[in-house]
Amino acid sequence: MEEEFLQHLNDVHYDEILDSSEKENIPVEAVRMMSVSNSKVFINSK
Repeated sequence: MEEEFLQHLNDVHYDEILDSSEKENIPVEAVRMMSVSNSKVFINSK
């Protein structure tokens, strides 16, 4: 599940991750980790 989500992030949302990384001045990997963390909270809250 997580691997599929990471692949989805890379395939579909990479430009958004890169944009967030540049705007917030944080590494791309940090933005990716936050996205995964937030998705786990969302999935587990259902």
